[in-house]
Amino acid sequence: MISVEAEAREKIYSHIDRYIIADDVTPSDITDSTCELALEGPQSASILASLGAPLPTDAYAFTHWNGIDIILASATGAPGYRLIAPIEQLDSLPASLTAAGAVRASSEEQDVVRIEHGTPRYGADITESRIPQETGLMHALSFSKGCYLGQEIVERVRSRGHVTRLLTHLAIDAPTPPAPGAQVTAQDKDGNGKEAGQITSAALSPRHGGVRALGYIRAEALALAAALSVEGAPVKPVQQL
Repeated sequence: MISVEAEAREKIYSHIDRYIIADDVTPSDITDSTCELALEGPQSASILASLGAPLPTDAYAFTHWNGIDIILASATGAPGYRLIAPIEQLDSLPASLTAAGAVRASSEEQDVVRIEHGTPRYGADITESRIPQETGLMHALSFSKGCYLGQEIVERVRSRGHVTRLLTHLAIDAPTPPAPGAQVTAQDKDGNGKEAGQITSAALSPRHGGVRALGYIRAEALALAAALSVEGAPVKPVQQL
């Protein structure tokens, strides 16, 4: 089973279907017959356990419960699970979780939490114009399997040992978040501003105070610990992804 962002659904399905050549498989889009919920936060495990659900213990492992697949995976970076159920449970499953103590969150609130945790989102922080080594998705790469689409450039970057930009979790000392695409500048030795990257997503952080963001920063600027800013506000790298 492959779970993807809604806007990528048709593109990824068509891509997989197109490149099935010698394999005896037939893809099936089950979007309309299923519903998917994310239960995340420090109480997610105890809420599911209180309902009698068996919990997976390894990342991306899953268990079955009352026709529901429970997957140990998080969309925000907080502890959590993905629940994939028959569409007939679209109303009853959220009601059961709410009765057990879960609180509904808006998509905007989910976005704040994922940015606070430095978790990238496809379509915002990761696009087809980026190569995997820039995004920090090294866990999703194989350097030992046979040929696959994009392998040549992935291997070329590995052999050369570096990329020019890296997706980075950022703290910004500003009262409001910059818009996606805002330019990050680095101060050179003469005190002049030089383009050093761009913001891909940002939000005010109740957890940390101030603004947290994700963005691609030039590897050289990170290595030199250059003074960074966006729209005049100081930027501090929190973590390279």
